[in-house]
Amino acid sequence: MSLVDLRITEDELLVFARHISPVYMAFLPFCVILNIIIIAATIKSSRLRSNCNILIALQAVSDIFVFSSSIYPAYNAFLGRFVSVSDCFFHQMIPFAGGCFSYLLVLLIGFDRYLCVAYPILVNLSQAVEFASGPFAAVNVTIPCIIYYKLSSVYRDEIRSLFGVKPQVVPT
Repeated sequence: MSLVDLRITEDELLVFARHISPVYMAFLPFCVILNIIIIAATIKSSRLRSNCNILIALQAVSDIFVFSSSIYPAYNAFLGRFVSVSDCFFHQMIPFAGGCFSYLLVLLIGFDRYLCVAYPILVNLSQAVEFASGPFAAVNVTIPCIIYYKLSSVYRDEIRSLFGVKPQVVPT
């Protein structure tokens, strides 16, 4: 087998997943605990209530949502089961939203730090970050969902069944 041949059988994939998923799950408690420490420090300390520190605490919350995406697939991989598309869709909605929000928060933290360094006299200008975060968050979470809805009939049917609407049957 050459180094560029990326074909892998289902059995090889399951063997690989059984070895990797316990290692991946071993890091999960550390990630969650450390992010909870960041959140608790921001809440308890009055000195950590600046815009940047609040954004960092929100980043820690979104990271917890992102890390939660590994539990269900790793558990099924360890048991040697594949996950159906509909199960994957429902179990990845919250981590997907957390991931989108995480990218937004990194951008806003950078923007806040830039304003504080470039315009130190106008520190109150960094409140623009708080004002801008709402619309950016809404767009950042909504647009990928709309794209999935438009491009994938599987996701479209899952969203319709989520809201109690029967999937449309296309006549052939």
